[in-house]
Amino acid sequence: MMPPADFTKAIAAIDPNPYLAPLLWQRGHRDIAALPRFLNIDRSQSGDTQAFGCEMEKAVKRIKQAMANDELVALWSDPAPDGIATTALLWHGLQLGDRFSIIQPNHKNCLRGLSIEELDRLKIQGVTLVVACDMGSHNAIELHYAKSIELDVIIIDHHTDDRPNVIHLNSRHLDRNHTCATLPSVAIAYKLIEAIQGEEPTNLLDIVAIGMLADLVEYKGEARSLFQNSIPQLQLQANPKTATRPGIHRLLKHCRDHGDRATEFNSGLGARIQTLSQIQPERCIKLLTTDDATEATAIADQAELSYTRSLGLHKEILDQVLTALQTIDLSTTEAIVLANPQWNFNTLTSVSKTIEEIFQKPTFLFSTEDPEIVRGVGRSSQDLYDLLKPQMHLLHRLGGHPNSVSLSLQGENLALFTQAIDHHLRLHKPNAILPPPDLCVTVAELGEKLYKALRYLEPCGIGNLVPRLLLKNVQFDDLVTRNIKDSKQQRIVYLQTEFKLHSNTRQNSIPGSWWGHSKDEVPKGLCDAIVYLENNVHKQRYEVRLIECYPVNPIVIKPNTIPNTIPILDWRAESVQSTEKVVRLTQCPSDWNTLKIAFRHAIAAQQPLALDYCLPTQNNWSQLIGIAKYLARTGEHISPQYYCDRLVVSATTFQVGLEILRGLGFKITNQQNGLQISRATDNPPKISELTAAESSWGIRVREERFRQRYFAQVSLPTIQAFLNQDSSSFATL
Repeated sequence: MMPPADFTKAIAAIDPNPYLAPLLWQRGHRDIAALPRFLNIDRSQSGDTQAFGCEMEKAVKRIKQAMANDELVALWSDPAPDGIATTALLWHGLQLGDRFSIIQPNHKNCLRGLSIEELDRLKIQGVTLVVACDMGSHNAIELHYAKSIELDVIIIDHHTDDRPNVIHLNSRHLDRNHTCATLPSVAIAYKLIEAIQGEEPTNLLDIVAIGMLADLVEYKGEARSLFQNSIPQLQLQANPKTATRPGIHRLLKHCRDHGDRATEFNSGLGARIQTLSQIQPERCIKLLTTDDATEATAIADQAELSYTRSLGLHKEILDQVLTALQTIDLSTTEAIVLANPQWNFNTLTSVSKTIEEIFQKPTFLFSTEDPEIVRGVGRSSQDLYDLLKPQMHLLHRLGGHPNSVSLSLQGENLALFTQAIDHHLRLHKPNAILPPPDLCVTVAELGEKLYKALRYLEPCGIGNLVPRLLLKNVQFDDLVTRNIKDSKQQRIVYLQTEFKLHSNTRQNSIPGSWWGHSKDEVPKGLCDAIVYLENNVHKQRYEVRLIECYPVNPIVIKPNTIPNTIPILDWRAESVQSTEKVVRLTQCPSDWNTLKIAFRHAIAAQQPLALDYCLPTQNNWSQLIGIAKYLARTGEHISPQYYCDRLVVSATTFQVGLEILRGLGFKITNQQNGLQISRATDNPPKISELTAAESSWGIRVREERFRQRYFAQVSLPTIQAFLNQDSSSFATL
């Protein structure tokens, strides 16, 4: 939908970029009077430090009093990366010297939040003021106890609307239309330091960027402006010539080695800080603030090693979760709630994130190591505080963000909790619809002018998704699939397909990648694709990141044809013999994208889509190794699709199988007429190597079979609703 002429004219007066007006209009930014401020990131528009009113005045007065009287102050940090960044910011900005200590909860004894035991210890040590960083709002009992032992507390938080009777700097207490209403804790701490010093502490913006990268907030108003200005300061730390914090510089180098960039919204920085926090939390503050290059490098390298090792533990628990889920009918379950006494609590956050992303259901994972009080984490795209509020009587503790929480409850209440969550979701199921692509463009337009227009929407996150671009009638060439490795060349089984994307006339092209997919999943011939446009600063070129693609059928659909009138036939329960012209889906899918592609084939052909598949059960290890041996002996070629069909696995799982075969000494090359497999060595693999390879293949296949189980059982109305919703989003462009 094109914007009206007056809107386009007003935007052109700010920036003549031709893509800016339609992009802003599509995103709903239609208030012409408000747009100059939205598009201008000048810090002269910084929000007033007095936005928090008397609470800010009280906080400034109490901290200045502590500094003047040489009081012992404790910063109590939430152990998550955003809490650590908030603490590091205050430690560096306030410079309280020796009369200062940093407290972080013992992960085995204290869930995120204040504890009475620790408050007693601080009182004995002589602490008179506690500043709770990114937590504390829920701890009404502990705050009352602190007051009873004459311990003053200042809370810097943004997670809930709770108002404990202490000095409380909380952006959620502001009117929701206030420019500071979405500030995270690290930004509130920044405003506190600004109020104390009387000027904006711009030298701390790199730490602000780290905290905001790790947090889950909606970037608008002052949060948007502050984050936009903090990213360039973080970029300076990536350059050895401009870096002033050796720990952050080293950390950014490790992230880049893994393909992450400081300017992208990813978990690279946060994940490394998180894993170090779990073993040596006291070193995290030094990592972000120390001037000692030797010490900083050692801490950053330890964070990298901890992160690398955590990947293995993550995979182990993830496999256990997937195995446990095989006993659950996900088509009739609104939330995933699982528990295990062997699960490492510190790893559950990353695992729950993965599970939630795969199955798009609120996910709660618990460690029942202590059967009396079980600790867990929750992850969801919807507000978990709204979900958990009716269940507060079952909980022992709760902390975290609206989309990522930690919680504990009595072990005997776990079953009740599971039932209550599922019941609540059935009554209040959200209707989440992914918005249509932001712009429909050509390959020739994927350049600097479009990229600059897209940058106006940054930072992207909650409530402001990364802009999605629709490309019609394009072709993929030069496809190469590889496994991503870490900086120590230790293999990580995660696929990335690189390609060249061409216009249908082949006059224009752009490089790109598709994460988590193999080249065999890219359709042949003309396609429509949805992509992100990225600026690869290392290779000094623009690239695209593929989100999804589907083939273009030469049949022209008449304008009055409504896509969602295409019937979907459920032949899964029985073998149907029919002469009706249909588009058959005969292999059980393991993701929604496979169903979407089949449905679009049916739309193009104007034929019903028949779900003519069942759940495969076989492991097929013997076929994987058997076909490889046969091809190595005969020198014959075989198409990847034939191999996938024989094994009844997806192209992604098949690529993992090829990597396993390479590890056993097979040489695999792609020829024009198919795969060629030969022996790279005359030495046969050892029995132990074969056993390990079979185990790796079994884990991967079980994971896929688990995903396929959902699509073998999910109800037809659910499939119809999803596919009709998906097709309608494309009909709007």
